[in-house]
Amino acid sequence: MSRSPTRSSPYGTTGYCPATFTVCCDGDFLWVGTYEQTRSLVRIHRRTLASKSYPSAGKEIYTICRTSGGELWIGTTSGLKRYDRATDRFVGDSAIRSHVYHIREDSSGNIWAATYSDGLYKYDAMKDAWRHYLYAERDTASLAANKVLSVFEDRRNRIWLTTEGGGLCRYDSEADSFVRYKSRLPFDTCYRIEEDAQGVFWITSNKGLIRFDAEALSYYVFTTDDGLLNNQFNYSSLCKTDASTPEGPTGSSRSTPQSWNPTTDDFPSY
Repeated sequence: MSRSPTRSSPYGTTGYCPATFTVCCDGDFLWVGTYEQTRSLVRIHRRTLASKSYPSAGKEIYTICRTSGGELWIGTTSGLKRYDRATDRFVGDSAIRSHVYHIREDSSGNIWAATYSDGLYKYDAMKDAWRHYLYAERDTASLAANKVLSVFEDRRNRIWLTTEGGGLCRYDSEADSFVRYKSRLPFDTCYRIEEDAQGVFWITSNKGLIRFDAEALSYYVFTTDDGLLNNQFNYSSLCKTDASTPEGPTGSSRSTPQSWNPTTDDFPSY
């Protein structure tokens, strides 16, 4: 969420703060990706607030991922880039030149890159090679849609993908294919996923917040009738903290799933 800058803000004192799309902690620094054309990626020292912009990152930074090995990857409208700490610059990866919407490292060290219209990419850490997955209309085991919005790994180390047009799907690592859940959910556009302590998924969408039990294949959709501020969520609008906090375009809503009865309690909004 963007905030108006203070006197010590790295964006100055003009009262303007660019729309922030992604942030990532990296030791003493915080990387901030925005839609700002001249300062789309800024590194801010978390204590002193000293900042530095990186023109080599390109424009419109949608996602930043710091791997377990300390590598930094960013997704831009022009492709995937990696931070070279030795030269203090970002270098493009020729494997992906399309709009990268989300990057995630899984528990095996593989890198997953979701793209806006070019399907899904997986960097296989064992083979040191990229694998490209696309939607195929006649292949029900293919990716659910080519517009992939996010990648999520659950506590059982299963990889899930949210898409626009194909709903939710799961990667089957043994078959190197996908299991689609579009018919199991009410909407074909899903944004982000978080998992609660009971193993139940919470999925933001353009028509409400979905509580989805992947084992029982059951769901409940929370809307403004249940206390949400808005049924339309933002693309990156879900964050799991000590209490789950989904965010929509008009503010945020917070809940503690294990203490909340959807049949009797309104969704708490703040």
